[in-house]
Amino acid sequence: MNTRCFNRTVQGASHLKSNKCCEDASASCMDDGIAIAVVCDGHGGADYVRSAEGSRFACEIAEKNIRRFCVQINPEELAQHSNQLLETLEASIIAEWNDAVKRHTEEHPFTEDELGGVSEKSKERYLHGERIEKAYGTTVIAVAVTETYWFGLHIGDGKCVAVSPDGRFVQPIPWDPQCFLNVTTSICDRDAIRSFRHFYSKKLPVAVFCASDGVDDSFRGTEPMNRFYRSLLYVFSTSSYDDAVTELTEYLPIMSARGSGDDISIAAILDMDKIPELETVKSFDVEQEAARVVENAHRRKGIEPEQKAEAEPTAKKEADVGTAVEEVPAMERESEAEASQKAEPEHVTKPESEEGNIPEVVEPDGQHEEKGQPEKPAGESTEAPELMGETSSAAEELPDGDEGGNGHDDTGAPEEA
Repeated sequence: MNTRCFNRTVQGASHLKSNKCCEDASASCMDDGIAIAVVCDGHGGADYVRSAEGSRFACEIAEKNIRRFCVQINPEELAQHSNQLLETLEASIIAEWNDAVKRHTEEHPFTEDELGGVSEKSKERYLHGERIEKAYGTTVIAVAVTETYWFGLHIGDGKCVAVSPDGRFVQPIPWDPQCFLNVTTSICDRDAIRSFRHFYSKKLPVAVFCASDGVDDSFRGTEPMNRFYRSLLYVFSTSSYDDAVTELTEYLPIMSARGSGDDISIAAILDMDKIPELETVKSFDVEQEAARVVENAHRRKGIEPEQKAEAEPTAKKEADVGTAVEEVPAMERESEAEASQKAEPEHVTKPESEEGNIPEVVEPDGQHEEKGQPEKPAGESTEAPELMGETSSAAEELPDGDEGGNGHDDTGAPEEA
């Protein structure tokens, strides 16, 4: 098993234009047969003034706790009690993240200048040391792959896409119906443990990608996003590992500029021996893919026949790495200059109720398998003994274009109570 992993984070086109820092963070590591990939997306709203620090803390803490968990856990016990044990892991990540936030605030108190753009309600809270964790709000997607099992943890938006040995692209971690439009669940929520979802299986994937919503918001839907990952697998199968990572790194800023405009993070775990054996990779025709991208670009932009030759080299390059040129949703009629000026959707965590500041639980309407833990009715888990062949309907039928936020947003959505 020749497993490799990598992570890349790039500042979004809109962030570059507005001089806003990158709020994403990512991590990956491979040691002692344990591969880990983590992506965290700090909320963009004005009240989440330290979300860049929050995403960095979450990334480091998730990676450390997952590694310790995999080293110490008995695989047989995990197979029998995956829900309970993964919930314990999630709780440890939340607790340690809150401790890190508290320490950081004590060492670096909020200043009046820093809180200049924060809402009056949040400003008053932060200055009085109340709900300070909201300022650091972030999503978390984390995956671990060992030689005998793998699992994923997720709170908030973004997508985890896995590729099964038979070449299917699936999203094994159930989707959270609380994540919609610019609203997302978050590790900064008081009831964060209830919003974590997880997945466990003994059937190993050939590849798994964790990505912030800057990636999935750059495509019209799930199928175009899967085509991007398919083309990426093709690049890894036909290039050296280092060259493939470099090519992706160079492409991500283009994806942001022509797609979501948001920060973009991808962390992946790849079985380099099995990727070339995938039928979906063997059948990938780069020339045909390039022609399809060129033709669609021409059709959308009204390029005249005499201009096609000039446009083809660029489209060919983009077809090698992905199909974002064809699949951009919101910016498909904009120039690159206009795209770089477009502000990315801001996240908002879901409003807390007045009674006890605990958000109302959104029932999954039967779409997700319940964890069977009475004290955590909103929790979601999928155990798939046939790898991703029996994932929940939620994992297969995700809403397109969601820009979640547990109620955390930068667009003037309702504030937390």
